[in-house]
Amino acid sequence: MKIKIIVLVIWVIYFTQYVCAEIVIDYSDNRHYIDSSSIKVVSSENEIDKSEIIYMDYADTDGTFKIVFRFYKWWHATCQHVGHDEWIKYKVFKDGSRPEQIATMITFNQMPQSSYDPNNHNWSEWVEIERLEATEKEDGYIKYKRECRYQKGWWATLGAHEPDYKTAAIPKLSKDSVATPASTPTSTPTPTPKPSVAPIGKIKFDPPSCEWQNTPQKVKVYIDGNKTMTQYDSDIRQYKYNVTVTDPVTLETTTETRIGSTYWRVEQDWTIDKLLVTGPLLDGDKIIDIGETVTMTKEGIGQLNARVYSWKPGTAKWVPGDPPRGSWF
Repeated sequence: MKIKIIVLVIWVIYFTQYVCAEIVIDYSDNRHYIDSSSIKVVSSENEIDKSEIIYMDYADTDGTFKIVFRFYKWWHATCQHVGHDEWIKYKVFKDGSRPEQIATMITFNQMPQSSYDPNNHNWSEWVEIERLEATEKEDGYIKYKRECRYQKGWWATLGAHEPDYKTAAIPKLSKDSVATPASTPTSTPTPTPKPSVAPIGKIKFDPPSCEWQNTPQKVKVYIDGNKTMTQYDSDIRQYKYNVTVTDPVTLETTTETRIGSTYWRVEQDWTIDKLLVTGPLLDGDKIIDIGETVTMTKEGIGQLNARVYSWKPGTAKWVPGDPPRGSWF
């Protein structure tokens, strides 16, 4: 009897330390630090024990499978979040069949809140967005832009992540330089803006999991809150022109064809179109419309997971920038 009590106490301590510390990150969560005592605060990745964690052993199920957590990745700190780990929950079969993924985006450990740096951006390359050619009287300039390449859609979307800009000067031309148009303005292919920040809404199940009983169990999957977002993007429209330059010493003239550009802005509404619902008790993954039901037919222990599968675009609204400038005749 004493041995059984000791084993039970050890099991309770193990269960409390590892299983109850499970935190699943919601796709719309915008916190850079999860303020929960369930998550262990560490000073580095090296402090983490990445061994498999058993949630339910074979003896706790029907004997054909167990439920485990397996380490997936350490996410280094960015402008979005502190450094933290990610684990995946699996259903592992005793006969050696391929494990089934039950849930992702589970964290047990994170760096302290004091380690967060909002300026820790992962910048893209500089891209030219606007050009003003030099004239005989005035200097020109080239304006560049770079974006923060942050991960989109989970743990700290934190707003729009403003781009960074810089400007380089173009010295004005010599007094004998003349600029003339070489052709009509042309445009580059227009990229379609994609949603970068999840709308303020949560995917929910009706009835909730606490009311699920016997299979078959029908569950409605819907979104509580806003399903639409507005995405802002930009495009560069190019045009060609000729510049004739006279050498001040030899008086010889040369003609160069150059490419200028103007900056356009675009805004577009996007609405969530389809949802992907997965889970071990379903007869395969389901792609459904918002508000449709799925039916759990298998016996066992598991949970449903749902995420956005596709978006429906609205009409893009374009706002042009400044027209081409220079000496034209």
